[in-house]
Amino acid sequence: MDDRLDPKQRIAGEAPVYGAAALLCALCLALAASRGIFFGIDGVVSNAGIFLASAAVMLIGDLSIQLYRHRPPSPLAFALVRYGSRTNRTRMLAVLPLAIVCVVLMPFFSAFKAMIPLFNAYSWDATFIALDRALFFGRDAWEVLQPVLGFPAVTALLALCYHLWMLLLYPEVICMAWYGIDRDIRRRFFLSYVLA
Repeated sequence: MDDRLDPKQRIAGEAPVYGAAALLCALCLALAASRGIFFGIDGVVSNAGIFLASAAVMLIGDLSIQLYRHRPPSPLAFALVRYGSRTNRTRMLAVLPLAIVCVVLMPFFSAFKAMIPLFNAYSWDATFIALDRALFFGRDAWEVLQPVLGFPAVTALLALCYHLWMLLLYPEVICMAWYGIDRDIRRRFFLSYVLA
């Protein structure tokens, strides 16, 4: 049986991912608790909402393409057969553990990134500022780039580009969990995701 469909095979094959995620979450919780910071589930709930919204958009997109391609007499019956099949339900069960890891881990990453100053001062800032000035012939980068980038429309476009890659992260994770072609590639992808 295809390991994408067998929950037991997937869990066994993805054990390194679950182990690394559990270890990192425990480490994050312990480090945060050592500084008197305790996490609620708000971040996990919002992250789950983003994953669900991404999955819904992907499902609507796929359904639209399939309805256009097949033009069935009953779109609802077609959708129920296509997405409610035993194979899809089994696959969803097999994907669930990876989805939970991704939903839980992302808020930890974001919160821990914001906590960096509690563990390590920004001691390299002066060095990076000096290097920046050396690259721009003794001036700060913003002074050189301001005439080109200092317009609201340009700044908004840059902000959009910066946030777009983050929005692509969610569908990418869903695609790798759902369609992950090869079990080794899927395991490497999620292990890299967790360790990053």
